[in-house]
This record gives sequence, structure tokens and C-alpha cells, in this order.
Amino acid sequence: MGKSNINYINNYTPDKLYISDFKEDKGKFISIAFDNYKEIAISERISIRLTYLNEKDDLNGIKITKLNNGSFDSELLLSNFDLVHLEMFLELIKSLKLSELTTSKIALIDGFEINQKSKTALNSVLKSEQGITFLKEFIEEGVLSEKDLVNLKYRKEKLSEFKSMLDNSSSLIEKNWQDFFEDNKWILGYGLDYITTDSLDNKKLEQVVSGFDVNSRGKRVDGLLKTKGIISSLCLCEFKTPDTKLMGKEPRPDSWSISSQLSDAIAQIQKTSRKLVENLKSETQMKDSEGYSTDEFLYLNEPKSFIIIGSLTEFLKNEKINQEKYSSFEIFRKNINNPEIITFDELFERAKYIVEHTK
Repeated sequence: MGKSNINYINNYTPDKLYISDFKEDKGKFISIAFDNYKEIAISERISIRLTYLNEKDDLNGIKITKLNNGSFDSELLLSNFDLVHLEMFLELIKSLKLSELTTSKIALIDGFEINQKSKTALNSVLKSEQGITFLKEFIEEGVLSEKDLVNLKYRKEKLSEFKSMLDNSSSLIEKNWQDFFEDNKWILGYGLDYITTDSLDNKKLEQVVSGFDVNSRGKRVDGLLKTKGIISSLCLCEFKTPDTKLMGKEPRPDSWSISSQLSDAIAQIQKTSRKLVENLKSETQMKDSEGYSTDEFLYLNEPKSFIIIGSLTEFLKNEKINQEKYSSFEIFRKNINNPEIITFDELFERAKYIVEHTK
């Protein structure tokens, strides 16, 4: 340690906070010094200096310096990563009644509550230079996998693409949306009724479903999916566009009818669903591309179906909601059991929730 720094510490008034700015207003040092206390035998003077960076709006580290008789004795440097552990330790100490401790070991993780303070500290660590090292250690220890990180990054990118498509929906057609959801089945899987769904093995999302074999000629449905669970069951999806109208005319005051596009979609998917029930066995063993039986079985009773259509922005004008029109829509869709009607903006919010709450 330089002589000038030692002089600074020796000249500090105990228990007084000192603040000095960096050059070019990049940050500041925040320092304080403590003298020896009679109750505890420690060095003559302890100095604690925090480094704050304006750009990150966060602490960058802490330096603890120990002087004996006015001369340098030792020094301890703590990074953001160390500070997180120190904060966890202090939180634990505060929560314990030390006089009643009898065990020689306490697990720090079991029962540890992650509060907002902890989340902020962790976020700070991940953004720091030590963040990459921190993640690598997690991967090496098996806490995280590289696949987890890649999947999360991919989903964030696709969520951004979903938002961009919504913002430019007037230039898109139904096929664009079918292709997007074909490549991003995770949105449908977690979004629809919160039942995990998955595309049929080795089959396209858009399938021919009328007739005994789902590969035969017949009526097309935009999405043929199966629920993932102990028992696999078929469910159907029909895609329109975010600009497709949900409601039609107002035949009576305060009472709106649904649009012809929505009624046509309902009729189409209900008819397709009925043909499935009529033409498929209740238990169907699937075949591969060469016609050989697989270990995959589908069970069909009354298939669940969904229509992805329109946007709730239809009920807004100048940020004001048309309550009667919106009420008519909600009353209608809450009283129709199958298919379930989901708007594109609702599906986007569900996809956003998946990304933001992926652990």
C-alpha cells in the first residue's frame, strides 16, 4: 500500500464517512475508519473502502485495510461475488439466536429465502466480470447445463421475434404464424390451458386429420398436437391472425355478435374434431414414416381444441375500453367449452411469463 493512502487512513476522523469522486465522474470511493475498541482486541485502526461505479449503478468491490501503530499491516479485497456470500452470511447470523446454537454445522442453502435484496445482488454478480466464472462453476457442478442457457437465450430471441411479428401483423398471413409456431412449439406447449403439449413425433404441426389415418387426405387443421403426460391425447389448434376481427355488429344496444371469421373458425375446428372422433379409434398405435408400428399410442375421446385469433386491442380506442363490446366477447368465450379462444396478445403474455420464470 502506498504511503499516501496510509496517511489518508491515519488522518481519517473515526466513524466519519468520506466520499471522493473518480476522474471524469466515473464513480466514487466511499470510506470509513474505526479505531480499536476496548471490548475486542483488534488492530489500532480498520479502514473500509467501497468502490461505486456510476455506469453500473452498483458497488464494484470492497477493500478492508488494517493498520497497526500507524503502519500498514494487512489488506483484504472482496469482489461482488464475495459480497453476495458475505451478505448471505450476515443475513443468516441476523436470523439466528447465537446463544442457543448447539450444532457444529448449519446448511446455508436449506430454507434460505431468496428475497429481492438477494436477487439484486445476484443480478449484479452476473453482470460483473466474475459473472462468467460464476456460471461456468454452476455448469461444472451440474446446477445448470449449457442447454439450459442456450434454451433460455433462444426463447428470449423468439419472444422478441413474436413481439416484432405482432407489431407488424398487418403484413403477415396465417401461414407466417403457422410456420412460426411450428418452429416454437414451446409457446403452444406451455401456453395452451397450461397443459404441456407436444407435436406428434416426426409429424408437422399442420396435419390432415379427417379419415382413419392422420396422414390420409382430408380436412386440414393448422395444429395437431398431443398432450404430454402418462396418457397422450390429441388436441387441435386453429390459427388466424392478430388482425382477424373477434366481434361483428351490434344488433342490439350493448350487445355485440361475434365476427363471421370467429364463427367460421369455431365451426371448422368443431367439425374437424367430430370427424376425428368418428374416424379414429379411441386407442391408436402410431406408425413411422415407413409404416411400421411405434411404441406411441394416442387416446381419443373428446379432443381439446384451441383457436388463436385476434387481439384484445380490438376493444381499445385512444386507450379507452369499449366495455359492452369486451363484455360480449368474454361472456361468449367463457360459455363455450370447446374450442378455447385465445388472442395472440394473450398467448404472447403467456410466452413472456414462461421466459421470465424459467429457472
